Amino acid sequence: MLQKVKILDRLINGAYRFFKVSLFARQILNLAQFHSGGDDYNPPDTAEGLGGNIGNNPANSIVFAWRDSILRKCNPGEKRIYSVKSSAPNEVAAEIYLKNDGDIEITGGKDLNITVVGNCNLKAAAVNIDAAETNLGTGGAKIARLGDEVTVKITSGSSAGTYTGTITSGGTNTSI
Repeated sequence: MLQKVKILDRLINGAYRFFKVSLFARQILNLAQFHSGGDDYNPPDTAEGLGGNIGNNPANSIVFAWRDSILRKCNPGEKRIYSVKSSAPNEVAAEIYLKNDGDIEITGGKDLNITVVGNCNLKAAAVNIDAAETNLGTGGAKIARLGDEVTVKITSGSSAGTYTGTITSGGTNTSI
């Protein structure tokens, strides 16, 4: 029989996560967490689980589903992966939302870091960046844009000297 469980304590032992839980506030058990491969979820202390014993044997106790208080917003055919704030377990900290129209929304309350060992290829009709600052690479020279004032230094010839001006034209495939 499956029962609603509350987390009292947790223990991670190698690849296994165990939860000390109370079944209907009557029986204290250590339940092993089962979930799909490639997934790692450590629920907040306020989450409620669904667990029980296999064959009514407390030695075979498992928990395999967790419920939190996050607002459900997926439409049919959509998938949402999210984490909750440890300081406010009723609020989403970050999420990946796979929408049924093909859109993918990635939202975070902090930084987004993507690290790959090999190449990172981005193929799109257009790439739009809306940011106060855009850094391309590290330690490189600054990039001038259309309308920026620039200084040009010519070191030889009859036009030698330092000149300032404004960039009045740019490439056709890049815009800021």
